[in-house]
Amino acid sequence: LSFCDSIQKILNSGVVKSLIQLLEQKNDINVRASAADALEALSSRSDEAKKCVKDAGGVHALIGAIVAPSKECMRGKHGQSLQEHATGALANVFGGMRHLITYLGEVSQSSRLTEPIGDVIGALAYALMIFKQPVSSETLFDPREIESILVKLLKPRDTKLIQERILEAMASLYGNGSLSCYLDDAEAKRVLIALITMASTDAREHLIICLSRLCHDKVGIWEAVGKREGIQLFISFLGLSSEQHQESAVEMLEILTAKADDSKWAVTAAGGIPPLVQLLETGSLKAKEDSARILWNLCCHSEEIRDCVERAGGIPAFLWLLKTGGPNSQETSAKTLVKLVRTADPATINQLLALLLGDNPTSKVHVIQVLGHVLSKASQEDLVHSGCAANKGLRSLVQSLTSSREETKEHTASVLADLFNSRQDICDHLATDDIINPWIKLLTNNTQNVAKQVARALDALSRPVKKNSHKKKSYIAEGDFKSLIKLAKDSSIESAENAVSALANILSDPDIAAEALAEDVVSAFTRILADGSSEGKRNASRALHQLLKNFPVCDVLKGSAQCRFAILSLVDSLKSIDMDSPDA
Repeated sequence: LSFCDSIQKILNSGVVKSLIQLLEQKNDINVRASAADALEALSSRSDEAKKCVKDAGGVHALIGAIVAPSKECMRGKHGQSLQEHATGALANVFGGMRHLITYLGEVSQSSRLTEPIGDVIGALAYALMIFKQPVSSETLFDPREIESILVKLLKPRDTKLIQERILEAMASLYGNGSLSCYLDDAEAKRVLIALITMASTDAREHLIICLSRLCHDKVGIWEAVGKREGIQLFISFLGLSSEQHQESAVEMLEILTAKADDSKWAVTAAGGIPPLVQLLETGSLKAKEDSARILWNLCCHSEEIRDCVERAGGIPAFLWLLKTGGPNSQETSAKTLVKLVRTADPATINQLLALLLGDNPTSKVHVIQVLGHVLSKASQEDLVHSGCAANKGLRSLVQSLTSSREETKEHTASVLADLFNSRQDICDHLATDDIINPWIKLLTNNTQNVAKQVARALDALSRPVKKNSHKKKSYIAEGDFKSLIKLAKDSSIESAENAVSALANILSDPDIAAEALAEDVVSAFTRILADGSSEGKRNASRALHQLLKNFPVCDVLKGSAQCRFAILSLVDSLKSIDMDSPDA
């Protein structure tokens, strides 16, 4: 309407009453939606227009229009338009959405209610669903009073229609992010409501009492659901055929196991682990995701529960989920498998290799994480002998260093660096061209993160072995250690420290030491002596010592300033070292 100056004439003409009559069920849905649109426009013009709508019985009619699509099973855009415009008109009449919600809440508990209670609460449910908090913090709507009203209205033995309307309103309240953030345990309450709507009569009454307790009694969700009794009820829901019922039960168990340690033992004692493991393979995407998180929570709690998960077939189930699940499920599967797997079983390694070499790029980072963990449990013999599953797995990881995906390359480098550093018993056997060369190629033209992991790995692979401290030197060619020197001089301190540690391992070779000296490797060492960590300074000192064993001081430390700085830095480092420790 573009006729503000004629608004009084319109109101006097009786058009408001006519528009309200057009909202009635006997009229075409398109006509009713248009009438609600016109009333919304009129009521936004002036206070007199709002009063006119009220006086003509517009509040009753507009409440009826809001719930009409639900009551009359309407579908399509016209039903949605009717709801939106009718709600907008009512909000105008009462001075805004927050005032409309307050009015509907107050009316719903009035003893002199003139409107049908089901319609009032239905309109409230829709208003709560679409409500958005204003930008201004001064006018924020506090939903706690509405929550309190709805909880008071919810009675275990009330008529099913009224119960459903109240539950619908509460679901709208807890499902609206701009309102639920102000309420305690909103997520748990939302899931409880979903379970109530699907439950049988007896379970429904019990769950309504649990919801009331959670809202009224200032207790946590664990106490509200009756502790072990609640756990047993939710586990019984896992075997139901309804996918939605299963999903809600699993989600509630996930909330409980994340919040209450006692619930983890309760799930185990109630026999909840086998059905949860089964859901990893047979459940919906959401049920799988939540089941995985529950089992992760359980495995983290105690070794006894972890053993129960393993005995229930947790490892093959999580391997299956690692292959078929969504990104969140794959991440949780990888974490849980790292908890569950204690031995390097060839069958497990082969399954992981099949996933690593498969076509699904999204899961490879997680597969690499798990495979690295499994290989860390393998024997030295299985890791170094060609043909063993563990050796195949290790070499496949090394090949992954050539991946075109930066994330895969970085994660592989990190996992292998961890493996080499934790398993020094295998490094001497693996310092061969086919293992070393892929690492050397990564030294240049890569991100700082990749460079850091490469330096860590080369440090481990080049670390001297007591029985044969020179065995590995032949695998570090001239161009290779020059790249290592460049990394030590130009990269971040953390990456440089790892590179310096690797250089310290190979500078016992006089030829390599001479070449390194010509490349001004000493500036990399003095950089670490100035800004590095205590461990980095020890490695830089070790590298300088290797050079000084082969060359005069004047050839290693150029000029009095560099010599003075090196001596002062070394003295400073000595002050922080326990002279009786192995590091000294």
